[in-house]
Amino acid sequence: MPTDMGDLEQSRALAEQVATPFGRIDVVVGSAAKGGPNHTIMNADLHDWQEAWQVNVLGQLELARAAIPHLRAVGGGAIVMVSTLAVRAINAGQGAYAATKSALTVAAQTLAKEVGPDGIRVNIVVPGFVPGPNTDTMFARLAERRGTTPQAVMDQMTAETALRRLPTPDDVADAIVFLASDRARSITGQTLDVNAGRWMA
Repeated sequence: MPTDMGDLEQSRALAEQVATPFGRIDVVVGSAAKGGPNHTIMNADLHDWQEAWQVNVLGQLELARAAIPHLRAVGGGAIVMVSTLAVRAINAGQGAYAATKSALTVAAQTLAKEVGPDGIRVNIVVPGFVPGPNTDTMFARLAERRGTTPQAVMDQMTAETALRRLPTPDDVADAIVFLASDRARSITGQTLDVNAGRWMA
């Protein structure tokens, strides 16, 4: 069901629209993202950060809050929030995106403390550069800036990972499924990086 995660009413309604036909909710995955303006903090109009804040933080939390009564009703469940490598490798001009995704992580960890007694786990997945439309745009922008090709940029990004590969959408999905499953029954408030070893704590 298409949902504007920047609209808190739509975020709330999504949980109810799912619970009604299926009778229950067991897992919530918050994967919406809004990049925000690509300006330095000094050159940005900070009002332009509000849309990223609405989507990346408030919309995700509102969806989780609407689903939590349903998770409690079935004795617990899992919430998985999706963050970004931009919170690990800080770059100029990505302040709105990185700051809001960082805020989402802290909010998710706080929520993990608050709903843990209800048997609800809350974790965060941090993907690396996953091939797709968003990274294609990023590689093209970097290629233009460096006077090279998008393929050359992707090859360099790949060479900078420990595994010499970029994570796929399935890799990220598998990490989410793991955190949502009973195999992760003692894991909450944690971040799981899926970046093929590009960034290591």
